[in-house]
Amino acid sequence: MGRPGPFSLVMLPSVQTVRFGAAARQESTKLLVFLRGVIDSEAEPAWTAFLSAIHAEALKAGVRSVVVEFSSVEFIMSVCISRMLRWLVAVEELGQPQRYEVVLRGRGKAQERTLMAMHRLAPETSRVVIAGRAA
Repeated sequence: MGRPGPFSLVMLPSVQTVRFGAAARQESTKLLVFLRGVIDSEAEPAWTAFLSAIHAEALKAGVRSVVVEFSSVEFIMSVCISRMLRWLVAVEELGQPQRYEVVLRGRGKAQERTLMAMHRLAPETSRVVIAGRAA
């Protein structure tokens, strides 16, 4: 079975806690994910559920890429990075035509180091963009 058309309707998740927010929208063949605030132990259950929902919706919609915008993230706890890595590995293990690219966008050296470390675990399906340039 092939991919659904580029305008498949999906129910995009959003999350709002005291210090963390996440939302997504679909544009043609990609999902855009916007993160803000602090992704710490308080946000971890919502973060984990959000990542699962994004993965499910990406598969359901048959998107070619998921762009995750980290520029407004102040801090991400190691356990939450671990959840992100699990998602990247799950995408990496998908066969064609289900596999999609994950674009990790951030700003500054600290985010660049973190996002590049994530990319190294799933180099076939992820890419990093820092402040408008490919890292």
